[in-house]
Amino acid sequence: YPGDFRIILVDDSSSDGTAEIARTVGSERLQVVTGAPLAAGWTGKLWAVSQGIAAAGDAPDYLLLTDADIAHAPDSVRSLVARAVADD
Repeated sequence: YPGDFRIILVDDSSSDGTAEIARTVGSERLQVVTGAPLAAGWTGKLWAVSQGIAAAGDAPDYLLLTDADIAHAPDSVRSLVARAVADD
């Protein structure tokens, strides 16, 4: 994607090793957030999403909420942003 972007990965203490792999990348665009313990009344995925949104703050024009298990096409972000701009 040619535009400005950053990736916020919420480490929800899953056993798949995603956070450990991400920490080895060393990119300024990647922020690994250590997730807080599961809050009462929340499910794991939605709690992680909530923390990611909070970490993003008010600055982003768009948020792409995804999961480590999802394989994106190389042009998915470009395509989604183009569609959002075109559809206002």
